[in-house]
Amino acid sequence: MLPVIEATEHDRGNVRPGAVPAPRSLPVGDLVERFSRRDCSVSIAEPGDYAEVEALSRAADPKELFAPATAESLAWFTDANPHGPGFVVIARSARDRSIAGHFLFYATTLVERRSGIRTIAPAYLYVHLYVSPAHRRMGVFGTMFAFGLEVLTRMGIRFAYTVPNPRSSPGFAKFGVPLLGTLPCWMAPSSETWRRVSPLASWGRARLDVERVGAFDAAMIPPEPEEPRVRGLRTLEALTWRFGRRPGAEYGIWRVSGEGRAAGYVVTRVLTIKGFRVLAVCDIGLDRFDAPAIRAAIGGICRQTASDRADLVMLQGGSPDRAGRRALWCAGFVHVPDFFLPQPVTVFGGDPRQPGSTGGLPRLDGWQLTPGDWDVF
Repeated sequence: MLPVIEATEHDRGNVRPGAVPAPRSLPVGDLVERFSRRDCSVSIAEPGDYAEVEALSRAADPKELFAPATAESLAWFTDANPHGPGFVVIARSARDRSIAGHFLFYATTLVERRSGIRTIAPAYLYVHLYVSPAHRRMGVFGTMFAFGLEVLTRMGIRFAYTVPNPRSSPGFAKFGVPLLGTLPCWMAPSSETWRRVSPLASWGRARLDVERVGAFDAAMIPPEPEEPRVRGLRTLEALTWRFGRRPGAEYGIWRVSGEGRAAGYVVTRVLTIKGFRVLAVCDIGLDRFDAPAIRAAIGGICRQTASDRADLVMLQGGSPDRAGRRALWCAGFVHVPDFFLPQPVTVFGGDPRQPGSTGGLPRLDGWQLTPGDWDVF
């Protein structure tokens, strides 16, 4: 079970001052010495190192990194994050002191409901792992990871997770990080089909309207549901940071309204995946997550983005309960088996202090995660 943190301050999207110590303020000289190797040394990067990290990332094979870790994005993840401070672990070559690897650890906030009790706590994701080809198969990945987990432990963090690519997944399993599960992937047909069926979305409920807006407002964020057991915290500040201020990414922020009031939001991004134009649903929050509302919201968005010529609509994760899955199916989404996906979304995570421990959290089928809860989209 997550440790309780006073709820009202997190509900504003703010970590309490002093609740999580800034990583760069921690005395970690003993860790640097302990994890020092003959071929490299590891440490927490300073902001002045970010440009060199970016250069290493941009030099990587594009097949190995979904997107480069830019200096601007690293500062956004670590220093502008309302959930709390983050840090970048770097490995420097002993030969020329150049950066040979990087690993980002950034803050988020999880909400857990158990036996009617709501608890919230800081958690961390570890992403943007990269080691230069000349330093692979030498244990650099493992050294950076172990160093990062030690820093999280000193910060008092009791849960951290990652959504790795298939090449990195075996490494996390080897280091004792529990596999929590695989997120479901839902696909709907082309936007043209959505435009045809969306006018029928008023079945059983008042008509919903969808409008693209430049920013979130508090009225768009629906009340937090009683289920599932674990979900990422959604606040005005957190959503604005994640989708309104992310460097190098453009999102569609959509206000859903009906009967003269806000009824939720949808966040989208158009991507090219394996040659297909995909309208990716990066996050969705509706006051009623049922088939008519989903059809109205997604259909309305597709009508207004027809010029993007998307082939598919994709939603990863979403509501894990039976009613939520049925709503997606009735709205026209099809659950795509992992076997047919080029890269299933697997989630590894646990207590940084105890290899093999999930920190008391349930398997992934008890979570509600969307791409808004990790960094790729």
